[in-house]
Amino acid sequence: MTEIKINNNNYLRDRHKDFFDFLNTSKYGVSFFSIEGSKIGLVPNVYFSAPDNPAEKIYLNSRINPEKEMERIIGAELKKNCGLSPVFAEFLGGYETAAFGALKQSKNFRAVYIVLFPELFKQIIEKFDISFLREYDISFIFGESIRQLQSLLFRLDFNREEYKIIVPQNLIKAIRMLKPEFEVLAEFFEGLSTKKNYKDKFKDLIEKNVEQNKKFINKNNGIIQLKKNPLKKIGALIGAGPSVDDYIEDIKKHKDILTIIAVDAALPIMEKKGIKPDFTISVDPQEHCLKFFQNGDYGETILIFSPYSFYKIIERYTGGKYYFISTNHPVLDELKNELDCDFNSELGGGASVSIYALDFLIRLGFEKIVFTGQDFGFTNGLTYSKHSYYYDSLYKKLNKYDSIETDYYRLIIEKSAIKSRGVYTLHNLKNYMFEFERYLEINKNIEFFNMNRNGLKVKDSKNINSVLEIE
Repeated sequence: MTEIKINNNNYLRDRHKDFFDFLNTSKYGVSFFSIEGSKIGLVPNVYFSAPDNPAEKIYLNSRINPEKEMERIIGAELKKNCGLSPVFAEFLGGYETAAFGALKQSKNFRAVYIVLFPELFKQIIEKFDISFLREYDISFIFGESIRQLQSLLFRLDFNREEYKIIVPQNLIKAIRMLKPEFEVLAEFFEGLSTKKNYKDKFKDLIEKNVEQNKKFINKNNGIIQLKKNPLKKIGALIGAGPSVDDYIEDIKKHKDILTIIAVDAALPIMEKKGIKPDFTISVDPQEHCLKFFQNGDYGETILIFSPYSFYKIIERYTGGKYYFISTNHPVLDELKNELDCDFNSELGGGASVSIYALDFLIRLGFEKIVFTGQDFGFTNGLTYSKHSYYYDSLYKKLNKYDSIETDYYRLIIEKSAIKSRGVYTLHNLKNYMFEFERYLEINKNIEFFNMNRNGLKVKDSKNINSVLEIE
C-alpha cells in the first residue's frame, strides 16, 4: 500500500468512519473511470469511457488545466459569497488547500461531497493525497441505492440559499451512461444547473424588465380578472413546434368553439393564416421576443405577460394586457414584493412559456383543452413550424442555398439528441415534456387532446387529427 493511500485511509477512518466502512464493504462492478495526473498542477484528470465505445474518453473536468478550473470556480463563485457552502457533486480530489483557505475565514464554512461513483473515489485515494481536508469541516453524502441518496439529499434541502452547487462538466452524461438507474439524480443536477445558469445569465436583465414594467402592473390587471370573461367550449394552446403546420387550418376552421392562447413565437404563424388568438403569452426576458410582435395588429388579442417579460413588448402593445406572477421563480421571488400586484394572479410554468400557457387555460376553468405545436423533439427533422420566426431566421442564417431540414438539424441529432419514445429529442426538451405531463397528471378532471401525428406522444392526452373529434 502506498504512503498516499495509507494517509488517505487514516484520514477517512479517523474523520469519516461510516464513509470509510462503506468504501471498504461495498461491492462494485466494472469501473469505466480512469484517472491520470494533470500535466499542470495537482488536480487529477478524470475521464470515463462510453460503454458502447470504450475508445471514447469523456472528461468530467477540464482536460487542459483542472486545477485552474477549480480555482476559478471556487474563487469567482464562492469568494465573493463567503457565507455559502460549496457542495461538490462527485469527488475529483486534489483541490489546493489555498482554494479553500480563501473561504476558511467564513464563520460557517463547510464543504459537502456527494459521492455517486465510489469506484472512482477508491481510485483517487490510491494516487492523490486528500488528507489536507483534515483542516476543514467536510461531510460526505453516499449510498448504495437511489433511495438512500435521495433521502440524504432531501435532508440537505438545496433550495436554501446557503449552498453553492458545483457540478463537473460531464457528470450528468456519466450518470445517464453508467448508472441509468440514477436518472432521477441526473434530472436533479440538471435542474440545479439550469436554475443556476438562468439566474447567472438573466438576473440583471430581469431586474431591468421588472423595473420598467412596474407601471403596467396594479391590483386590477392580474390574470385573475380574466376569470370573469365568458369562455368558449374548448381551450386551445398553440405552440410554434412543427406539428402546428399540420393542424393550423383545422384550428382556423373551428375557431368559433375555441378559446385560443398562442405562445408569442406562434403569433407569426397565426398571422400568416389570418387567425387572431384570444390570448398570447410572452415570458422570456430577452429582446429577440419583440420580433414575434412586429408583423401585425394584435388589438383583439389580450397579452398575458410576466413582470420580467421584455419591457418594450409591454410598452408597445396596444391591446389589453394582464400580468401573472410566476411561482417559485429563481429571480422574481426576490423582487415581487416591490410590486403593487395581486398575488392571486399566479401561474406555474418553470422554464417553458407553453407550460405557463397550459396552466393559464387550466386556471380559466376549461374541462377540455387541445394543444398543438408541442413537439418536445424533432418532428420530421424540424424543431419549429415552417411559418415561425425561428425557422425563417435560421434559414437565412444557415441555409442560403439548401433547405433548413438538412445539415443543421442532422448535426443536432448526431451530436446532441437522444431518443425518447421513438422520437429524437434533447434533454432539456424532454424535461419540458415531463413538466408538461405533470400538469396533465394532476388535472385528471380535465380532458386533454394532442394534435401531433408524428411527434412525441404526451401521456394522459388523446391524439386527434381534428377539433371535431373532441366530444
